[in-house]
Amino acid sequence: ASPPDSSQRLSCADYASRKPGWDAVRLVMGVATGPSNRKRRDAIRQTWMRWPSVGRSVVVCFAVGRRQVPKSLLVQLDAEASLHRDLLFLPVSDGCVSMVSIGKAYAYWSAASRLTRGAPVMPFIAKADDDSFVNLPLLEQMLSKLHCVERLYLGALAFVGFHPLHLRNCGFAWGGSRAYERYACAATGAHPPVPFALGQLQVMAAPLAARLAASAEARALADRAEDQPNTNANEDAAIGLMVSRLRNVTY
Repeated sequence: ASPPDSSQRLSCADYASRKPGWDAVRLVMGVATGPSNRKRRDAIRQTWMRWPSVGRSVVVCFAVGRRQVPKSLLVQLDAEASLHRDLLFLPVSDGCVSMVSIGKAYAYWSAASRLTRGAPVMPFIAKADDDSFVNLPLLEQMLSKLHCVERLYLGALAFVGFHPLHLRNCGFAWGGSRAYERYACAATGAHPPVPFALGQLQVMAAPLAARLAASAEARALADRAEDQPNTNANEDAAIGLMVSRLRNVTY
């Protein structure tokens, strides 16, 4: 199908409702953002969201939780969503900590997987932070060479051990297990180091995201994290651990 013309660019809300033109989308780009980070969202709308592909081959969704958000702020978010149609609301707590929580990160990948379900051509799903600048032309060019990799997990990869009960990292390194061994992470009960994509930009092929969303083990870890609202800063490693438990992942 031909992409929509400039007067028919798709927004996140349009894509969710399968407005005509949705089958031209090749990338769903989620931006993790806090409920009160309106200035950051507006900065993105005025900068890299102005690439010509946005609303055509790329749909951008700002991921925001609704639980434990003050009612006055929810009113503002609803007005913003009506104006821009680019907010993706998640059923998780948000705004209680300065970083993205593990529960919110997993909720985004699950929600994005539902958005892309039934796409006629396998799309990619990405996640960035609201303080990242995404060069969409370069990203799309790179992904165009990887469209056959159904279980792709892409990003700037590091390695770390992760404690699934205490939700803590141990032994961060750019490769190997030397830091894990140096800090005796195994003795603390931490899982051996696995690769994880840093939070500035993470990409999954839609089939891999669907498998992540369907994983009972991953959901249990995310639910445990939601019961600990003060947990923060370890969401990228947690997603990396979840992905490592799936089969035949291409890093």
